[in-house]
Amino acid sequence: MVLTLCKDDLLNGKNWILWKTNVLQALRTAGLSAFPLRKASVPDRNVDPDEYEAWETLDQAAMQFIHTNIKSERLMQIPSGVEVNGSGTPIYITSAEFWDNICDKHETFTSQAISNQICVLIKKQATDSTNIIKHLEEMEILQTTLANHNLNLEDQVFNAIVISTLLRSWDSYTATIHGNDQKSQRLCWSQKGFSMVLAH
Repeated sequence: MVLTLCKDDLLNGKNWILWKTNVLQALRTAGLSAFPLRKASVPDRNVDPDEYEAWETLDQAAMQFIHTNIKSERLMQIPSGVEVNGSGTPIYITSAEFWDNICDKHETFTSQAISNQICVLIKKQATDSTNIIKHLEEMEILQTTLANHNLNLEDQVFNAIVISTLLRSWDSYTATIHGNDQKSQRLCWSQKGFSMVLAH
């Protein structure tokens, strides 16, 4: 299996979620996803060497595909990503071991990225000089970024955060959209209303 993703889709450290999705989908299509995910049982080499050899061939095909779809500069940062060997003895690693190394590297990064994005979201605050349309667009981008990291905020939670960032002077406008009083409006902002403000 020597197919590769588009050049822009290779793992670069910033596209982990999308890359992981694309690679696993490609491996499933090729019938190889069980190997890096440790779902393909390993035959006993001593009991059935032929079966083990067949397993190893498929496992290394999955390994090659994963390896080929990582940018070279990123490989340098992944354990076993680059073969550094002065003894002349080939370094052997299974696709599952290599996949674990990649996940360990990027899942930690993803957790940090999520924490950073949540902090930015919570700390955002509009001022008198804030371009409100740009402010709301930035909030939507943050919501999408978190969703891309598999963290989907419930509408009520996200809407409450959005409203908490707005000045009190906006209460009358948001209340007009829904016909609600100002007190309840600061606790509920529908997606429809959010879109209306962005289109205003």
